[in-house]
Amino acid sequence: MTSFLTRAFPVFAEPLVGRFLGGQLASNLGHWTLNITLTLLLWDQTHSASIIGVLNFLLQGPMLFVPMLVGPRLQLSTIRATTLWILSCSLGISLVFLLGAIAGTLSVLSIFLLAGLLGFVLALEWPARQLLLTSSLRDRSLLVDAVAMNSLVFNVGRMAGPAVAAVLFARYGAIAGFTCSVAGLLIMLAAIQSLPKSRSVEATPREHTSIRDVFQFAEHDEFARRYVPMLACFGLFVSSYQTIIPALAASEFGSASRYTGVFSACAGAGALFSALALASLRNSRTDRNALSWTPWLSAAALFAVAASRNAMLSGAGFFLIGMALSYSVTVINSTLQRRCPIHLRGGVVGLYCLALLGGMPLGHLLMGFIANWLGAKQTLCAMCAAMLLSLWIIRASMRQVG
Repeated sequence: MTSFLTRAFPVFAEPLVGRFLGGQLASNLGHWTLNITLTLLLWDQTHSASIIGVLNFLLQGPMLFVPMLVGPRLQLSTIRATTLWILSCSLGISLVFLLGAIAGTLSVLSIFLLAGLLGFVLALEWPARQLLLTSSLRDRSLLVDAVAMNSLVFNVGRMAGPAVAAVLFARYGAIAGFTCSVAGLLIMLAAIQSLPKSRSVEATPREHTSIRDVFQFAEHDEFARRYVPMLACFGLFVSSYQTIIPALAASEFGSASRYTGVFSACAGAGALFSALALASLRNSRTDRNALSWTPWLSAAALFAVAASRNAMLSGAGFFLIGMALSYSVTVINSTLQRRCPIHLRGGVVGLYCLALLGGMPLGHLLMGFIANWLGAKQTLCAMCAAMLLSLWIIRASMRQVG
């Protein structure tokens, strides 16, 4: 079994990858369970898409500035200890959510305050986890595989977490979802604690970099010039579908708790499919060729969901959204990591988080308010139009530069 797994996914030949990815799976499952539990809890209390948009903005807003400030300062020699400290903070906040649910004291205001704090910690956590994984690799040729497998594990949690959260929330309330979050973080902490304190990393003349160094790399690298702005478009106009799902499920299909889990799971299944294909096929030329059309596919899928009145067709549309989004951002991330010098890796991770994850909170906030004003389907049409216009502008600007 081990030899088959190594042949199918060569990155598992690395001794530390299995333990890290096992912890990632558990914590990502808990993370998505927590997010959907908070969404359903607020929807039950307010029935407001704009409130859900504010929640997602608070959870992801710090991505606008924290990763870019922190990423260049992360050090390979201390990344394990740094990640343990950050995850311990996440665990503390999840425990407060759990205790608040048990005591019945989670109001909209208290959820917003805790979500804002958690969002800041998550913004520290993303680049730290990414750098811990990539710096643990002895064979840098496996970098694309490692990023793809990390995306695969993330999307397993993304697919299963919403469905688990919806079932647990409907039967047992918010306490069960928060318990899953705490358990996942404990498993991740144990996995990182089991990693050795010292790792073999490539020698580099400098470990500290500045934000200016990272932006200079992005300015002079042709791939980064084209695709870093595209990451921002994905964050603003595609990933914000998560805010629209509860309103769409309630207004068009009559059950927010049921169809929020179903549609989120469909998007997660599409993301899982793309990550599995990337991790197993490993053809960089094919990856780049597909990257030229997957952003357009995401826009088409948004329109398909907006035009559909059937739950199965809508689920298929969300599958395509998840697939196109996951494929595009995974290929962009792994290619940026491969093309940058090793001393810039932490900063490039921060740039990736800034462009993609920093755009998400603005998208969630904007689309939440538009959905309250126009309705869920009209907002999906607006997201499609904005994505198409942005892609056209990026293509036209690159032709002018070329």
